[in-house]
Amino acid sequence: MDAVDTRGLTDQELRHRLQDLGEEPGPISTHTRPLYIQKLRSLQKMAMLQQPIRTSLSAFPGLIMLGLVARVTRNLPYRSQCMSALECFQTFVSAIFYIGKGKRSRPYSHLYEALEYFRGDKTSKV
Repeated sequence: MDAVDTRGLTDQELRHRLQDLGEEPGPISTHTRPLYIQKLRSLQKMAMLQQPIRTSLSAFPGLIMLGLVARVTRNLPYRSQCMSALECFQTFVSAIFYIGKGKRSRPYSHLYEALEYFRGDKTSKV
């Protein structure tokens, strides 16, 4: 989706765009219009961030794994509502500490290992 151009947008067009993004706006007036414009921009940005990335890797039979530093991302999905797309991308990229490849069964092996620790069947390697 392209960035929202709100110049010349009628109240009805604003309402339809908000509804297309799952919002149910109330009355649009001169007082509420700036808030709905801001909400539209926020919803549009979220929709852009949630679009799948189509690359030649989509046919890759394995997984691409990324390790992110939580201290850097600091709940990035929530904070992204108040950030530009560039700031979101820069934060995401700066938080990457590991890139690897794996097999499709890898997430399950992590789950089974975590369950073994939880049940006490396995102890951590120190």
